[in-house]
Amino acid sequence: MSSVKLTPVPPTNAGDEANKADEEVTIEDQRSINRFARLNAKEDDLDEMLKSLKRDLANVKEATDELLLADDDDDEDEAGDDEELSGAGGKVRDLSNIHFRIGEGFIAVSKEEAERMLEAKQKELDAEVRELEARIAPMKEEMSTIKAKLYAKFGANINLDLEDN
Repeated sequence: MSSVKLTPVPPTNAGDEANKADEEVTIEDQRSINRFARLNAKEDDLDEMLKSLKRDLANVKEATDELLLADDDDDEDEAGDDEELSGAGGKVRDLSNIHFRIGEGFIAVSKEEAERMLEAKQKELDAEVRELEARIAPMKEEMSTIKAKLYAKFGANINLDLEDN
């Protein structure tokens, strides 16, 4: 049998990491960690709201495009036969053939009214998106500052990076 001799190896440049591992967490450090966690949670919530608003905005833009395409189709129809409805008093032009969703219900509106309502909704959503982005930006900046300060003090002993699921 052969014998193995183990000798301790002195750490090389591990002094910096060892010092960071020995750092004591002060009350100010704990406040910074807590502030980062609160900002992170709030930023996550606002990001979800922002994603939802952007989806709604994309839907409004798609509806606007579809309405424009419907206008093009109607222009072609007008060159041929007019699309008319038979009513009790004779033929009536269908001026309210667009069903616009308001809350849980739909109302019939003219194309012009639908265009006006879609434009107003798009402006409203654009403003909400800008407002949310303006609220998120300073939060990210503060989180970045806190993160840099804590990583400078604790190094690899603290993990403030987000896990992407």
